[in-house]
Amino acid sequence: MPKLMLLGCSVLFLLAACEPTTSKTTSSKEQQLAPITELEQKLRTQQDVSLDTTTANALIKQSLNYIKTYPADSISGELLFKAADVSRGIGHYQDAVDLWDRFYREYPTHKKAPIALFLKAFTADKDLQDSGAASAYYENFLQKYPDHDQAKDARLLLDILRNDQSPEELIKQFQQNNQE
Repeated sequence: MPKLMLLGCSVLFLLAACEPTTSKTTSSKEQQLAPITELEQKLRTQQDVSLDTTTANALIKQSLNYIKTYPADSISGELLFKAADVSRGIGHYQDAVDLWDRFYREYPTHKKAPIALFLKAFTADKDLQDSGAASAYYENFLQKYPDHDQAKDARLLLDILRNDQSPEELIKQFQQNNQE
């Protein structure tokens, strides 16, 4: 009888040890997502995101920690894209460019992958004022997505960079060409 009890306890111990970890994983994911959600809500309620860099930086850090822990999770791509957007919003332009680049490399089939490439170019152009990098990024975007909704904008911005003209000069030239 003691052998039977020992066998029964062993079986129960094995079953407990083999319990699926999904509930623990879900719990851990939920625990990591909770502060991210709270920080996002806090930023949404503010008029000017750039004023609360502490909350913005905390959101970026929490998001990147989640992505590091769960890179294949369906929400990780969205979190990385938002982290790039928030970085740009608080004036961390190079960080935004780097995060959009990372987003594109890690989630190339994500529906926002083309937008990430475009925003990478746009941020390098308008915020970092790095025309060389911006031109290369716009060209890369146009090679990969020539028919995308943003392709027309990318072509126009690339023309501005190549011709070293202000947008006003380009518009004036465009109007003159259309009148002829």
